[in-house]
Amino acid sequence: VSADDVLSSPLNQNLHLLGWSASPTLVTSSVAFTGDSPIISSLAVTSDEKYALLGDNSGFSSVPNRVAVVEIGASSLSALGTLSPIEDPADIETSPFDATALVSSGFGNALFVLSHDPGNPKLPYSLKELSYQGGAPQLPVDMVQIRRGTLSGRVLVAEVPGVRQVSFAAGKVPVDLGTFTLGA
Repeated sequence: VSADDVLSSPLNQNLHLLGWSASPTLVTSSVAFTGDSPIISSLAVTSDEKYALLGDNSGFSSVPNRVAVVEIGASSLSALGTLSPIEDPADIETSPFDATALVSSGFGNALFVLSHDPGNPKLPYSLKELSYQGGAPQLPVDMVQIRRGTLSGRVLVAEVPGVRQVSFAAGKVPVDLGTFTLGA
């Protein structure tokens, strides 16, 4: 859970691992972001449950917007670092096939791919803008992923002119399938 305060968490921690039973318990807490006033806009956990990815879109910070990578253990959370700049990381979707992620940059009019690099344990992700079909997105914010059936791994991205489709595939870079324009 990403929050400033959960159950009996220590002060100044912004990511918490909870145990679930009849009532939730706090297992541990961590600082995903250090620095000036982070505003956590999104949180996603990879399909293998090894990493939490958090977006910081604070407009009040002297630190550029970014995405934190936190390793999840059975009873630990280890902040590994941040990827930046990503202007306004509004939403994060993770691949159901591997540890790849897609980040929407609302004010940046962009979609970014977070590629998993297990050979770099210090910060096991790299950041690259998605290659677009038919031009860059316009104010992409919310994303929804289809997680069952033949379209599993298809991400629908809401943007100004319509709905863009991006497809995850195992071991491959996500592919932009273009935008279905809704008209004026």
